[in-house]
Amino acid sequence: MELLIGGCFQGKLDYAKKKWEDRHISITEHNIVDGSYLAALGQGQIDREIKIIDRLHLLVRACEKEDRGEEIFSVLEAILLSIPDIVLICDEVGLGIVPVDRQECQYREAVGRMLCFLAGRAERVERIIAGMPVRIK
Repeated sequence: MELLIGGCFQGKLDYAKKKWEDRHISITEHNIVDGSYLAALGQGQIDREIKIIDRLHLLVRACEKEDRGEEIFSVLEAILLSIPDIVLICDEVGLGIVPVDRQECQYREAVGRMLCFLAGRAERVERIIAGMPVRIK
């Protein structure tokens, strides 16, 4: 599994698509899902054709909204077991001004914990800035 992080609109998805193309694997919209899509899935419903999960922070947002925050790690674990070569993309939401709203602070913390969990399991972690990768792990 590879983890790509970075700010909004920094070219993370284009970079991920290029990584697959460099491996001579064509990526279509069928191979890319949004993080919020995962919140609605059961563990047995994971499509093994998925190559990229974009906007993974939306999984946290959806689970927190439905008071299912504890499910995030089990969903991620199931994905990693089912699709070991997946590329995960997540916006960094913990930078900048600390929100006043308690729920927004909890959301930022949950995304941070999720990224720590994933970075520990990733073969490679890269931060994408202006479309350019900076290797972290």
